[in-house]
Amino acid sequence: MSVTDAPPAPAVLRTATGREAARWVTAHCREVPWLTTATVLTTVAGAALQVLPVLLLGRVVDAVAGGDSRSVLVTIGALMVAAALLGAAATAVSTYLIGRLGADLLARLREGAVRAVLAMPSARVEQVGRGDVLSRVGDDVAVISKGIRTAVPTVFSAGVLVAIATVGMFGLDWRLGLAGAGALPAYALALRWYLPRSAPLYRRQRVAQADRAQALISGLNGIDTVRAYRLEDSFRERVTHESWRVRDLGIEVFRFFGRFVGRENRAEFIGLTLIIVVGYALLEADAATLGQVSAAPLLFHRLFTPLGAIMFTFDEAQKSGASLTRLVGVLGEDAADRLVGD
Repeated sequence: MSVTDAPPAPAVLRTATGREAARWVTAHCREVPWLTTATVLTTVAGAALQVLPVLLLGRVVDAVAGGDSRSVLVTIGALMVAAALLGAAATAVSTYLIGRLGADLLARLREGAVRAVLAMPSARVEQVGRGDVLSRVGDDVAVISKGIRTAVPTVFSAGVLVAIATVGMFGLDWRLGLAGAGALPAYALALRWYLPRSAPLYRRQRVAQADRAQALISGLNGIDTVRAYRLEDSFRERVTHESWRVRDLGIEVFRFFGRFVGRENRAEFIGLTLIIVVGYALLEADAATLGQVSAAPLLFHRLFTPLGAIMFTFDEAQKSGASLTRLVGVLGEDAADRLVGD
């Protein structure tokens, strides 16, 4: 069979690129500058206040080793308590503002997608299939809504905390900072292995869910015809096949993510080992204080929680990103229809 005789690919709604989706989000954030600015500032403040107690703990070690008065320890302890309380308050406000900003974004995106679908010519809807349309304004909206409640605040807050903690580690001693940075290649290799494989896999999962919805809807809409021609078994087999396809992809995603977490744990082990070894060498050479050497591994260990949170919610963020590109693609369909109409 020649290339010209090959059956045409099934029509689907447009899917935006990651850059187009990022531009859409950026444009929305610029429309609410005060909310965006307050979200960023409270997130940075919360991260800095979470790192401060660890740095002060190193000062406590130096104070004890140097035989300082008890008043110094009381002052440092009071600062640690105040930093912890203010950090908790700033983190709570930041989480609320991130959720509010995300909810506003989701509302605009959902309204725009529904508006685009309602304005779409019926011929186009029949061409792509109702399952693809409903999965975008239904399943994709649900995925993004869940991501805004869980993944987005976690990833954003944890990312800022990692940046602040890294700066604090270099502030202790640049050699300890370089030792902690020695884990970056391991993290980079893990992400290099994960990212190129994850996005296509999540897209396949979303497409499979759309195909399952299309198989179910087509049978329900034509139920009278199905019963008249006794095609119940055929449609049941089709729905079962698509459902098992979604299940198999879900298992594949879970196994894939588990391998990624193993690589992330390897990077943590490398970084912590390097900091302990370099810290011991600096202490033996009298090139750093005991407080600095003690605070550095604690500060790096403090990154385990945010980094782990990013890794464990990264699959949800990837799913939200895939759904975001599909919904922004629907907005592009609306723009294309207006251009053709003009």
